[in-house]
Amino acid sequence: MAITRITKGVIKPNENYDTHNINSTGIVTSIGLDINGNVDVSGSLSVGGVLTYEDVTSIDSVGLITARNGINVSGGQIAVGSNIKLGNAGIITATGADINGDLDVDGHTNLDNVSIAGVTTFANSIKLNNQQRINFGSSSSSYIYYDSGGTTHFQTKGGNLSIA
Repeated sequence: MAITRITKGVIKPNENYDTHNINSTGIVTSIGLDINGNVDVSGSLSVGGVLTYEDVTSIDSVGLITARNGINVSGGQIAVGSNIKLGNAGIITATGADINGDLDVDGHTNLDNVSIAGVTTFANSIKLNNQQRINFGSSSSSYIYYDSGGTTHFQTKGGNLSIA
């Protein structure tokens, strides 16, 4: 049965109707909705339950994205154009990071292996534990260290030691 026009008639419950181009100026309530084409929302869209994306290759968000249980990127990259700000329990775990700007770290930072290309400035002192050396030269042929017995050693293997 195809309805071409409803004029003060009765729509019977539990019957299927084939309709096209419905224009409603009020609220439309549906228990089930299956859309097999495009959806165009020009205003706000509110979803009270779970919104699931399947087979999505691109999500373009103009505003803030909030993830309550984490973000897992299994391939590709995450590009951040401005600042990364973390809340109280903010942790970033990465197997590699390329930071092409300033990195400001407050608090204790434990770095296992650091390679610095350029000038390093310390706002405070440098502390080395006993028997730890500062090596000079590509083959570490000269070094300075402090032993546990209270002696500071300036050592050079070949060449001259000059203190000016």
